Amino acid sequence: MNQWNGGKVLSNEELQREIKKLKKLVFLMYSKLPQSERQAVFDELNRTGDRDDLDTSSNINKYRI
Repeated sequence: MNQWNGGKVLSNEELQREIKKLKKLVFLMYSKLPQSERQAVFDELNRTGDRDDLDTSSNINKYRI
């Protein structure tokens, strides 16, 4: 059972809001990493070949500046 939501079953809309919050948090943390660490994360995501990882690397690419 998930402890973060007290075992409550979430609707699709609630799940989408939670996912959006988590994405913002991850991207905020990623943007605070030193450039070399951001590059290492990006490289690792691209190296796996997994479609979800490639989508994630594409999304975080805008935070690599």
